[in-house]
Amino acid sequence: MSVPPTIADLRRLLADRFPTSPTRDGRVVVTGIAGFDEVLGGGLGTGTFTEIVSEGPSCGGQLLTGALIESTRKARQRIAILDASDAFAIDAFEEETLLAHLIWFRSPTLKTFWQAADILLRDANFAVFVMDLRTLPEREVKRTPATTWYRLQRAIEQSEAAVVVHTDFAVVPCTTRRLVLSEPMTMAAFKMDRQELQNTLRPQLHLQRNHRRIAG
Repeated sequence: MSVPPTIADLRRLLADRFPTSPTRDGRVVVTGIAGFDEVLGGGLGTGTFTEIVSEGPSCGGQLLTGALIESTRKARQRIAILDASDAFAIDAFEEETLLAHLIWFRSPTLKTFWQAADILLRDANFAVFVMDLRTLPEREVKRTPATTWYRLQRAIEQSEAAVVVHTDFAVVPCTTRRLVLSEPMTMAAFKMDRQELQNTLRPQLHLQRNHRRIAG
């Protein structure tokens, strides 16, 4: 019987087959969506968390993930999606767009989600990590100790990667920026292509604070 590959095995295979360039300018990762990049002051900060709260369905969280997939592919960078509840609609993207630079980890439990985050967020081969906690019960997510978030913050604070956390409610205690998407897509949106939809997104900045490195 063959042994299934581990996350570490897959990570090494990807690193060998698809060498990438460094994160753009070492400070921010541009999302490719004007509304987001403007509010963020140019793009996603590296070495820290950016929390994106979608207050309802069809508010645009999936569009942001799609834009990050496209922008990292163009820059020959890698992106990892940690999906806690199978919220990411992979069918919306062409297969060739995903194969070369994307790892998509679907977690059967929240426990394995945090275990995978502990491994992947320490990997310097990625430019962007997307942690998707949407659709999970608020009570379950908020049972996660704050120490878990701060441990992950320590893992990424020296990194050149940007970490996006998708949620349905504010939950990340150590995020430096929290953006809220509150306007659901209208029926007219179904007639637009993805680029047009992305340009309609207008996130609201609800929290911003300086990133302070955690003392050792």
